[in-house]
Amino acid sequence: MGTLGGNICLDTRCLWYNQSLSWRKGCGFCIKKDGDLCHVAPGGDECWAAFSGDTPAALLCLDAEIEIAAASGLRRMPLHDFYTGIGDAYRKLERNELVTRVFLPRSAAGYRGTYQKLRVRGSIDYPLAGIAVALRRSNGHVEDLRVAITAVNPAPLVILSGGEPLLRHDLTQIAAYATQRGATVVVGTNGTLLSDERIAALMGAGVRGVAVSIDSLRPSYHDNFRHGKGSLEDTIAAVGRLRAARLDFIIQTTATKGNRAELERLAQWSAEQGAVAFNCYFLVATGRGASLSDLAPADYETVLADLARWQREYRGTMMVRAKCAPHFMRHVHAADPASPILNYETRCPCGTQYCRITPDGKLTPCPYLPEVAGDLRAQSFGEIWRSAPLFRQLREGKLGGKCGSCEYQKLCGGCRARAFALEGDVLAADPSCVYEPAGTAVIEPQHEVSYGQEFTPALTWSAAARSRLDRIPSFVRGVVAKRVEDWARERGLHEITPELLTEIRGAMPIDFSKRKPFFVQNADG
Repeated sequence: MGTLGGNICLDTRCLWYNQSLSWRKGCGFCIKKDGDLCHVAPGGDECWAAFSGDTPAALLCLDAEIEIAAASGLRRMPLHDFYTGIGDAYRKLERNELVTRVFLPRSAAGYRGTYQKLRVRGSIDYPLAGIAVALRRSNGHVEDLRVAITAVNPAPLVILSGGEPLLRHDLTQIAAYATQRGATVVVGTNGTLLSDERIAALMGAGVRGVAVSIDSLRPSYHDNFRHGKGSLEDTIAAVGRLRAARLDFIIQTTATKGNRAELERLAQWSAEQGAVAFNCYFLVATGRGASLSDLAPADYETVLADLARWQREYRGTMMVRAKCAPHFMRHVHAADPASPILNYETRCPCGTQYCRITPDGKLTPCPYLPEVAGDLRAQSFGEIWRSAPLFRQLREGKLGGKCGSCEYQKLCGGCRARAFALEGDVLAADPSCVYEPAGTAVIEPQHEVSYGQEFTPALTWSAAARSRLDRIPSFVRGVVAKRVEDWARERGLHEITPELLTEIRGAMPIDFSKRKPFFVQNADG
């Protein structure tokens, strides 16, 4: 049992870390030990040391659970929730805790499987790569097949979009699969197929929110834009069903010459309906968007200034953001420097915080940048995400033109998809921006934000406070927890309690004190 527990808790390994002290000192200490850089992913801010245990891959295929003992008592958790995917904080185990037992469900008895690994030496050795497969057969056919790998962060945000994702009859199965493996799942839809039954099925599969596209409150415009007569009526009815079902939703609008004059009314209507956010998208001239008429750069400035004003007006009720126009951050910084929007990562996320997986398994930096970074049929997601030249170029390359000399480059960075669509270069200046850099020092973000990463508590959390934290979607949970601890630490507090969380909520960047999201209301019991 000691060997099994040790294999489950085995420390992560890395070629750059598993060396002598003098070797590591000569190369520069890394994030995993004593340093602040990663040699595996230069320019990155997280550790990519790999987990090298053999047994856990097989146990994951069999839906194993583990028991963890501490002086305060016992807790039990699924093994797939135990690992974080972060090299220097790879497991959810406190210093005073031990893994004491492993549980396999009765259903595991019907599976057969294998484990294979690539290793340097044929004798006992750590794997360079390991994969476990388990399957169950029935009447000569494979009834269920499971594959376990350890290369993917277990807490991503998965956006099921399209096209129109509700046309897929297996959408709930896909959502449930991702949810059961720790992802926060949301759906982006035109809303016309959101019946009460479909909403219930999505919620049952663990979907935490829905983004609904409404481009005008005029049927003549919206129906024409969405290519479907009666679609506005159907979509508005769907918004009412989402509200009745207590499933959080956001309203998404694409700004064009045809609806620019009613954007203010659309934002107001969204707040009245109870949306948690109003996202205003700006056209990227690619795909079907290539035939649409975009706003002129001067019009961008006017609309972005309006959005910056509205994000202040609706604070606490509804988040207002611009999408595919990161120079929105320049407007917010100039007009409302205390805005909580500046606490969030709204710099262009293309290939850095976000990517697209196409139906045929291709990875592109975002839905509006069609260049392929890799193919999931040939490589793992982790390998493509970490090492694909296109992704590394977006993260490490120097921005060109005035974007590269702009003082807002770390807050904004320009839209990389628009730069590629209009200039043919992912690092070119964003042609939609008319701002001329002032030649002053680069403005640093107020906070470092890294969505999807696990958070290791530095303060004591009561069991009730930790339970409330666990109800927050995994993709933002670490960010929220860090802000909570920072708030408490500034006031000399050392323990997080439910009462303190209630007090902090009013001071959080997006507190929704006037209309809490349903997931917050539900968490309050």
